[in-house]
Amino acid sequence: MTDTPDFLVQNILDGQQSAPLDQDPLVAEIVNQDDNAVRPVEKPIGVDSHTYRRRAGKRAYENLLFQRAAQEQIGRMPDEGETIHMVVSAAYRTVDLIPAMLAIKAPEPIVKLYVATLSFNRECLDLILELFDRGKVKAFSLVMSVYDRANDPGRFNYAKEQLQKRGCRIMAMQNHCKVIAALFAGGTAYTAEGSANLRSHSTTENVALTSDPGLFGFHEAWLEEALALPDKEPKPTTKPARRGFSQRRAGLGTLTVTRDKANRAKIIGWKLSTLEDEGQTATYADELAALIEKAIPVRPSGCVLTIPPQGASWPGTYYARLLGRHVANRLRMPLLEIIARTDEKHHHGRRASLGQEAYVSTMAVPAAIVIDDLITSGRTMKLALDALRAAEVPCWGFALNGS
Repeated sequence: MTDTPDFLVQNILDGQQSAPLDQDPLVAEIVNQDDNAVRPVEKPIGVDSHTYRRRAGKRAYENLLFQRAAQEQIGRMPDEGETIHMVVSAAYRTVDLIPAMLAIKAPEPIVKLYVATLSFNRECLDLILELFDRGKVKAFSLVMSVYDRANDPGRFNYAKEQLQKRGCRIMAMQNHCKVIAALFAGGTAYTAEGSANLRSHSTTENVALTSDPGLFGFHEAWLEEALALPDKEPKPTTKPARRGFSQRRAGLGTLTVTRDKANRAKIIGWKLSTLEDEGQTATYADELAALIEKAIPVRPSGCVLTIPPQGASWPGTYYARLLGRHVANRLRMPLLEIIARTDEKHHHGRRASLGQEAYVSTMAVPAAIVIDDLITSGRTMKLALDALRAAEVPCWGFALNGS
């Protein structure tokens, strides 16, 4: 997990009195920033430390607002045998109940934390991992659904890798329960039961927060049984891989090497690994370069390779750039990053991709080939091609895997 300057959240987790938000200079910059302004597009490739700090601080600020909203709705922790019933809007996520409880109970840590969910997203999981790394959570176990594992194997593999290296546990089973069960160091136990999964939501959800050691023990017992089940790997597909799939949703002239689900899961795992698998990168580059050569055996003079602008993975490794460099070497073509955003993309997923604003072309070139690793909604590739075509640049799109 990336170590970010999450100082805004640190105050509330350590039980310290947080300074008023409007007195913090970084928060003032975040609040006063014009989110509709077009960002400069002519900048060198590399890490811009100021942009990194602003974005990391903005995420920390959003997390703090979520956690404070949860803390304010709880008000006080329920007495033993008492239940607080809450209706939760998009003001905060279910996962924010955990740091909110820690803030109210500070400085007591959680010695046992169980979470059962149908699905989860990486941001919510990373928040719990951060609490674990800071010593606020001593033991963590996650039970999720096999449906979510099959739907996004790469995210499951990321969670499994991160949890197991910390000595935590994860199990995918036929599960639809949504439970957070926390035992604090002082012996008090709390259970949050509700309708929301471990992810952001825009719908109204219900949560019942109960202080009852018997209820905690009930959930602990069945969750421990679930965690002891044998881990069954999903059955591999027997469908033979095909090559050269048209991706019309990403724009005419866009092809992918494959749309095989098992191959897609492998690519996601490659992107989420903490260290780059250089051998796998080289293999993917060979496949993509072969498809480009087959589709466009004679490329226009001056044609360049390019990639979509980096989004939610900033400031981490951008695998489209790594892939682009390898493909450029194989095709003996220059790789130029000539497409820029007009907004900021903070999250992964279909909804975040579909909400992106138009891209712009930053350089006139005779022709361009846009390459990416995955096509899901098609929005990112389409925006890249639209930006080039708006600048009257002939262009084509290629990716490793599509839908």
